[in-house]
Amino acid sequence: MHLIVPFAGVMSEAGRAAVRELALPHLARVLDGMGPQWLAAPAGADPEEPDLSLTPPHEHVRALAWGLTVADGQVPWAALEAARLGLPGAGAGPDVGSDVGSIKAWGRLTPAHWQLGTEQITMLAPQLLALDSAASAAFLEAVRPLFETEGFELHATEAGHWLASHPVLADLPCASLDRVIGRNVDLWLPADPRARLVRRLQNEVQMFLHTHPLNEDREQRGALPVNSFWLDGCGVAPASQGAAALASSAAVIEDDRLRAPALNEDWFAWSRAFAQLDEGPIAQALQAAGEGHPVKLSLCGERQACTLTPRPLTAWQRLRRAWRPPPMAAVERFLEAL
Repeated sequence: MHLIVPFAGVMSEAGRAAVRELALPHLARVLDGMGPQWLAAPAGADPEEPDLSLTPPHEHVRALAWGLTVADGQVPWAALEAARLGLPGAGAGPDVGSDVGSIKAWGRLTPAHWQLGTEQITMLAPQLLALDSAASAAFLEAVRPLFETEGFELHATEAGHWLASHPVLADLPCASLDRVIGRNVDLWLPADPRARLVRRLQNEVQMFLHTHPLNEDREQRGALPVNSFWLDGCGVAPASQGAAALASSAAVIEDDRLRAPALNEDWFAWSRAFAQLDEGPIAQALQAAGEGHPVKLSLCGERQACTLTPRPLTAWQRLRRAWRPPPMAAVERFLEAL
C-alpha cells in the first residue's frame, strides 16, 4: 500500500498557525518509526522556488509511484485517462524518440470560472460551478466547433472535465489545476510559444460563452457562469509506460480530504480533516507497518513531499518507543518543511 496525502503542508500564515494547533499522535509515531525520503524537484523545475513548479509535489509523487517519467508540467494524466476509457487512438503512443508530429497527444480541459478583480484574474475552484456530467457535456458541445476548426478532438467524461487530442499537446508544459485555483491566472498561463493556440482558444471561449444561453440560464438561477477552461495533464503515455502505470495505480491510494479546505483556506475544516486522517488511514498505515507489511506514506505540501517507509528498529529502540511517546513538536517541524 502507498498512501499519498496532498496538502499536508501549507504556506500561508493562517495555515501555519493551524499546523501549530494540530494533535496528530499517529503521525508522530510514524515519524518516530519510519524512515524519510524527501522528494527531489521534477526535471525542469527551479529547485530554488519549489512552490512555483508546474507539477505540485503530490502529482510528482503519484507519477513516480505509477512508474512515469516526470518532467515539470508534462505528466500525461489525460493520455492515461483516455487509455483507461478506451478512447480512439489512446494508449498506443510509441516510446520517446518517435516523431511527435505523428503521435496522438492528449490534454485535460476543465471548465472554469475566471473571476475578474481590480488587479488580477483569479480562477475559482471548479467545484463551485457544481457542474454535473450532463451540464459539462452541454458546454462541451457548445464550444466544440471552436476547437474542431483548429484540429482538436474533444471527449466528455463522467468526471466533468473534457479530454482533448491535438499534436500541439505532445510535450506542452502546463501548470496543474491545483496550482492555479484561487490564484492569479496570469502567473500560470503557459509561456511556451506552442501555447499560443491554447491562449487564443481561451479568449474565444470567453467571448463565445459571455452571452450564451447556457450561462444566461445559470445566472438566472444564481449559479456562476462557465467563462473559460484550464488545460493541464498534457502529453503522450509511451506504450512501455502506459499499461504499467494503469496497473500500478491500483496499489496507490490518494486521500485528498485536505485538498478542498486548503484551497479554500478553511483552516478549521482542514484541521478537523487532518485529525480524521490521523485516526483513520495514517493509523492504519502505522498498524500495517508494525505488522511487517510493505507500506509507504507520502505527505505532500506546496513545496515538498516526503515518503516514509518502515525501517528496522533495535530492541532498545522498540522498548524506548513503547515507554516514551514521540514528541508532538516533531510533527510541527515536519509539516512546516513540506
